[in-house]
This record gives sequence, structure tokens and C-alpha cells, in this order.
Amino acid sequence: MDEITEGTLLCRFADGWKATKYDKTPWHRRRLKSQLKAVDVLATDGSRHWWIEIKDCEGSEEDNRPRMSPIVDDSVVETRQWIEHQGWKGKVSAHRKKPWIVDEVVEKFRHTLAALALAEREGEPSLQDQFLVCEGPPLSVVLLLTWDGSDYRRLAQRLQDKLNGKLAPYNVTGYVFRSVPSSLGLQMTVERARE
Repeated sequence: MDEITEGTLLCRFADGWKATKYDKTPWHRRRLKSQLKAVDVLATDGSRHWWIEIKDCEGSEEDNRPRMSPIVDDSVVETRQWIEHQGWKGKVSAHRKKPWIVDEVVEKFRHTLAALALAEREGEPSLQDQFLVCEGPPLSVVLLLTWDGSDYRRLAQRLQDKLNGKLAPYNVTGYVFRSVPSSLGLQMTVERARE
């Protein structure tokens, strides 16, 4: 049974599954030298690849609420207008501190896709057997989002719809959940790690 800890969350995969904390692999750190972002976990049972990004927002929902919407905060809009008024447009830009969570997941997906294609091309043995991307089983992307609030179901569905829209050109399906629905076939449990 593979177990992966991300922050205070412990992900356990059923027997027969291969899972790795990809963003911590020696190959990723050594070869890419952190120039490319990466999803947190790669997992497979041989019939499907699951790329999992973990965002533990439970207990800090209000701090993370701006990341749950594509709408840019008024302060960023005002700053952009000020930059333009100063004649600095094209020289200076203003962005929110943390991107919209869907954009972040898609960026990590794209970087991971490029990095694993490189690993496959170079014949990286630590990734070759289980995590080929150019051939092999279908791929799904998961945003494992912990969130305590009555709006979770609506929030997760909205994020999942937007995620799927952005993943459509890659023929990849996206999911957003805090506990794995049994109907998916992803045999993983999530719990708080003991301190």
C-alpha cells in the first residue's frame, strides 16, 4: 500500500496501486531544478493515470476564497488602471498574489505533462514503468480540495466544470472532491495525518 503525506493530509492507495509524490522525486528536483511546476501525486492502477493536486484549505476558507473565483479583486483592477494611467502598461503588470485555483491546477498539469514527456524521451527509469504519458492508459486530473462550508458542493461543481473546460483540448477529465467517490475507481482514502 502506497501512502503519501501532503501537509496534514495522508493519502492511502489500495494494494496494486503505484503512487508517487511526483513534485518531490529526485528526477524532478535534479533534472528540472524546479523550473517547471508539478502536480503533487501521480497514481495508477495500470488502467488509468490519476494526477492529483492537493489543496488543503480547511480552516482557512476565508483566506482562500479569492482563489476560488476567476474574478479579479477590485484592488488589482484599480492597480492596473493606475499602471496604465502612469504610462507603464507593457512595462509593469499587476496580478493577484495567488492565481485562480483552476488556472493553477491547469498550469501544473501542463508542466507535468511536458516534464513526463521529457522523462519518457530520455528513458528516466524511475518514471518509465508506471507513468508514461505518450502511450498508455487514459488520464484524469484531480483537485483534492478540503473546504469546510455549506457551499462546498456548489463550489466543487463549479470548479470542476471550469477545470474540464480548460482540460478539454487535452482529452483529459478533471474532478474536484474532498473524499473520493467510490464510482470513480480511484482507490484512495484521505485522512488527517497524526501529528
